[in-house]
Amino acid sequence: MKSKTFLLGMMVLIPLSLLNLSCEDDAPKDILQPDLPEPDINKFAENLENYINWNNDEPIGWSYSISKNGVLRKAKAFGSARTIADGQLDFKTTKKINVASVSKFYTAIAVMQLLEANDLTIDDKIVSHLPPAWWNVGPGVDDLTFRELLTHTSGLQSFNTDHKRYH
Repeated sequence: MKSKTFLLGMMVLIPLSLLNLSCEDDAPKDILQPDLPEPDINKFAENLENYINWNNDEPIGWSYSISKNGVLRKAKAFGSARTIADGQLDFKTTKKINVASVSKFYTAIAVMQLLEANDLTIDDKIVSHLPPAWWNVGPGVDDLTFRELLTHTSGLQSFNTDHKRYH
């Protein structure tokens, strides 16, 4: 159930996050075709709820909110934020949660926009964009690129017996 919920979250978040990301005045304001009917928010919410709760095995806790043009149109919460063993607490739409890896997607968008705005590419080195000299730069950082950070291939590195770098 956890993987189904994550997959659904990504299916909903990614398309919604792509709407109107640009700050440029001449950028398209909407990616929807003008001749398509207006989405039915209530039907969308019903389908979402049915999908998550499809087998009557309600997840521990989850919520959704649907906004249009910056106005909250519908929100609902289900289940528990904590189990009985941890002190029962109902999940609410206002419950603060750790967004965990979902923030990686938005961080990547922000980084790509900043790179473009500053005439940089993902293959540029990060070293000249780090804090001032008082910050100790470790070994290998001079060669580290934005691409490696964005693709999570920059992590702790080690050397094998052939002294070849691997991630």
